[in-house]
Amino acid sequence: MGIFSKVPSDFANHTVCRFVSGITTAKARRVSPTLPSYKKIEQPHKDIHEHGLEALKQLKLGESAKALEYLNHMEQASMKVLSALSSLSDNA
Repeated sequence: MGIFSKVPSDFANHTVCRFVSGITTAKARRVSPTLPSYKKIEQPHKDIHEHGLEALKQLKLGESAKALEYLNHMEQASMKVLSALSSLSDNA
């Protein structure tokens, strides 16, 4: 909320971030991409990036209430990713 000066273009999208790199490496070693838990990660992970970037955009526009809404959506998507990761670890 104004603590740092990053702009949306400073952030990686959902296809090239460190999380994807790490999960791809783990998947190649021991987790099957056909597991339902693995597939459950894709959309909420994408949502984390999209909602976070939109929150930044709204903040830059001076729309702090809208930015907080997008941060809330980002948090909800993050919880879905964590839940799916927990399921993956149970199946690994």
